Amino acid sequence: MKLIIALLLALSTTGILVAQAADSISEKKSVSELLQDVKQPSPLGQNTQEWTIRKMRAAVLSGLMPGTGQTYLGQEYKGVGLTIGFAGAALAALLNHNNFTTREDRISNLFEDYEASSSYSGAEAIWQTIEQEKVSRDKDYSRRKYFSYAAIAIWVYNMVDIIYLTEDSGVEQFSFNTNPVHSNSGNPFASNQLLSFRINLF
Repeated sequence: MKLIIALLLALSTTGILVAQAADSISEKKSVSELLQDVKQPSPLGQNTQEWTIRKMRAAVLSGLMPGTGQTYLGQEYKGVGLTIGFAGAALAALLNHNNFTTREDRISNLFEDYEASSSYSGAEAIWQTIEQEKVSRDKDYSRRKYFSYAAIAIWVYNMVDIIYLTEDSGVEQFSFNTNPVHSNSGNPFASNQLLSFRINLF
């Protein structure tokens, strides 16, 4: 009796294992199916932005001045922020570059004065001034480098944003007056008196 029960348990266990193995085999993909899945492009890597004429114009504008392309596509706040950030970083880099070159010239002149000095105290004072100018020059160099990197980073982010992230809001042109101009039948010159400033790009 015990032998029969043991055989029944063994058969039932074997049947369960065979069924599980069959299910796992049916769920596995073949090698060809796996290769096809690998060859298919990922939807995350696809660029869903439609390249219209306005989109290409915006990319050119952003390449020339960061933020202008975003503003052209109707993203005014983002565009103004990028433009101000890039202009500020670039201006700071130029100012520090100008200070750096000015201090370089001053240090060269001080070295000439140091070599031409006839007294020890005068030469020592000039040398102290040279050391101070070197410290200020090195600070100008560091600031110039950091602001230059910041301007480059803003420009790169601006191009990535205009190509992949910024959507066209459908605005056809910039306008300072969004209200429609209503004609006045009683005054034929009324339409000329209502000014609407518009800037049409291209």
